[in-house]
Amino acid sequence: MKKIITKILFTWLKLLSYLPLSILYILASVIQFFVQHILHYRQTVINTNLAYALPYKSSLEVNKIRRKYYHHLSCIVVEIIKYISISKNSIDKRISLTHQAKQLLFDLRNEQVPLFVLLGHFGNWEWASYLAANATNKKAYALYAPSNNITFDNEMKKIRERLGLHTILNSDIKKIIEVCQQNNLIAILADQTPVDTDKAYWTNFLGIKTPFHQAYANIAHKQNAIVLYASIHKIDKGYYEVDLKTIAIPNQPVANKEDIVEQFVRFLESDIINKPQLWLWSHRRWKRAGIKY
Repeated sequence: MKKIITKILFTWLKLLSYLPLSILYILASVIQFFVQHILHYRQTVINTNLAYALPYKSSLEVNKIRRKYYHHLSCIVVEIIKYISISKNSIDKRISLTHQAKQLLFDLRNEQVPLFVLLGHFGNWEWASYLAANATNKKAYALYAPSNNITFDNEMKKIRERLGLHTILNSDIKKIIEVCQQNNLIAILADQTPVDTDKAYWTNFLGIKTPFHQAYANIAHKQNAIVLYASIHKIDKGYYEVDLKTIAIPNQPVANKEDIVEQFVRFLESDIINKPQLWLWSHRRWKRAGIKY
């Protein structure tokens, strides 16, 4: 039954995806009203996260951030729907690299090593995966965490791979290492909450002691990889620009695995402080750090 319902859902989403984004953004306004004022979607989680992470903000400022967050989240929903059928020509007009990012990739073009691109759940991380697949001459892969719904995973895999990206289970270490040895690109949403906190890297993040995955950093370090952070800036509704910041470069003093994770955290933290409404506040980021939701 779950498989049938999921298939029907994605069939309807595909039909919706052919609507212009201008129409889909009207739908986003409806979604925002419904999830914020009717469903109160994860309101306790959002309020708790904001209270712990931004204690210096006034209640008026927090309310404004929460309202903007619901608006951004609703826009992300319809932008992901649009991604189901959007053309390369259309998305090229809506998300691009900064001049500095293009120059950095040009300067690194002859490095015969794997390339790790680290992202947070910030801006539109799904559209950013398109750039990962098309901005270099490397074959691009994205790591993903499986859900309990196999049909949902398979449908999302089709969407993400339609415009050139390939996907790998984040637990498939053998495949990840194989991809590295072929000097390919791996995109990683590195702010996922680790299940095994004993093997996590703990650091101060937005004022809270927080666990982060570090297995990918260990692989990147051992494979002498280039490691970059993708900073996703929202220029306007439906328009994004991605800057790339260097975390590790081969044959330069780096970066053990802890340094790689720490630098990622600092870059992400800076983006969140500058534009807090663009981060995914509705996930239980600190559930293993002792915060009760």
